[in-house]
Amino acid sequence: PTQMFSGSDGVLSSGDRAAIAATDIGSNYSVIPAISGPLSVVYRIDGLKTTAGAKATLRLDGATICGIYLGTITKWNDAKIKALNPSVANLPNATIGVVGRSDSSGTTYIFTSYLGKSAAVAQKNCGMHSNFTSSTEANLNDPVGTFAPTKVQPGTYFAAIRAANGAAAITGKSGNGGIAPYIKATNYSISYVESSYAAKYGLAEAAVAAKTKRAGAKVFLKPTTATVTAALKAAVSAEDPINPSSSFVQPVYAAGLTSYPIVGYSWLLVYHEYTAADGVTKGQVQGMVAFMNWALTDGQKAMYLYRGYTPIPLAARAKAIAELHKVKFNGDVVWP
Repeated sequence: PTQMFSGSDGVLSSGDRAAIAATDIGSNYSVIPAISGPLSVVYRIDGLKTTAGAKATLRLDGATICGIYLGTITKWNDAKIKALNPSVANLPNATIGVVGRSDSSGTTYIFTSYLGKSAAVAQKNCGMHSNFTSSTEANLNDPVGTFAPTKVQPGTYFAAIRAANGAAAITGKSGNGGIAPYIKATNYSISYVESSYAAKYGLAEAAVAAKTKRAGAKVFLKPTTATVTAALKAAVSAEDPINPSSSFVQPVYAAGLTSYPIVGYSWLLVYHEYTAADGVTKGQVQGMVAFMNWALTDGQKAMYLYRGYTPIPLAARAKAIAELHKVKFNGDVVWP
C-alpha cells in the first residue's frame, strides 16, 4: 500500500473491490466501522408558525423527501407536505429550493440509501436501483432492479427526471461546509448535511418519520444520541458492518419507534501486510494499531466524540478490534 490506511463513508462496490484486488493489496485488508452518525434534513422557511403561534418544526417522511428531489413536489404548501404538518399554520406558496452536493460524496450515499429504502412503492426506490440511469432517466417506468444507492451529485442523478417534471435544477454545493452556510442564507431551501454541521450553523432540522408507526400513526424524530443509538442497535441485529459486502445497506430506515431513519457509518480500510519496503517502520504500524484500538474503545466515549456523532454498538466494536489482530509487519503479527 502507498498509505497506511484509508477511509470511506460509502460501502465498497464490487468495482472498488476488484480494483483493490488488482493491486499488491489483493484481499489482505479489513473494512471496519470507525464512527457513526446521523444526517439532518435541514431547511430555512422564515416565520414558520404553528396554529398556536409558536415556532414550528417541519415534519417530513421518505416519500415526501423523495418527491422533493424527484421534482414531483415543488411548493412548500404542497398537499403532501401539508398532510404531514396539520399543526403548521403558514406553509408558504413558495418554490422549494432543492440543494445537494456538487461533489461525489459518502454523505450523499447515506442520504440516497435512505431515499431508496423509505420511498413509496410507486416511487421505485426513488430511482436508487440498477435500472435507473443517472442523469438521463426521465421517469420511473423501468422495473426495480438491484438496490443501488449512489454517491453521484443529486443535481446530476435526478437532472432528467426533474426536467421532465417541470422542476428547476438542484443547486449544487461542495461539501457539508458548502451546503450548510448556503441553507442558512437562503430562504425556502432544503438539503441534507451531517448533523454536526446543522448544529454548527444553527440550522432548522426537520423531524423525519420513523419506519415503525405507533398504532398506525407516523412517529417523527430528530437526530439525538438516543434515536441514533436505537437505530444502530436495530440495524446491527440485521446486518454486520464488519467487512460489509457490496450489497450492505447503511443503517438507514431501521425498525423501531425511536430509531432515527438517516444514520450511516464511516469505515476504515486497514491493510493486513506492511513491510519496510513500504517505507514504514514497525513502530509506526504498532502506533497505528494502538490508535485504532483506542478509537474503538475509549475514543467512543462522549468526551471524545464530536457533536453529532454516535458510538458504534459494542458488538460491532469487538469484531472491529478482532480485525486489528490481523495486521502484520514483515510477516509478523503486530498485536498477537
